[in-house]
Amino acid sequence: MSIKGKYVRLEKTGVSNSPFVSTPDVVQYKYGEENKGTSVPKGYWVTGVLCADVEVGKPIVVARDYRNGVKAVGTFISSPVKEIDGNVITTDNSIYVLS
Repeated sequence: MSIKGKYVRLEKTGVSNSPFVSTPDVVQYKYGEENKGTSVPKGYWVTGVLCADVEVGKPIVVARDYRNGVKAVGTFISSPVKEIDGNVITTDNSIYVLS
């Protein structure tokens, strides 16, 4: 998927089959803190600039400006991508929609 440098929205819509780490409920997830051993919750989304093309075997990297509607400048890095089906991306732990 060749869209490096584009402004995107990436939203977690599901959990992949056989994830390596658990996905917490949105209430349990601590935004802005390190949540060791977990993935982001379903419904989590970021907007920002895609730092590299989305490729199988590599993580999705976004230079984030917003996280769930709140300004939160930083970097979002997913687990490695397993499958790309149009704008639906499955990683080791999650299913995302990229728009």
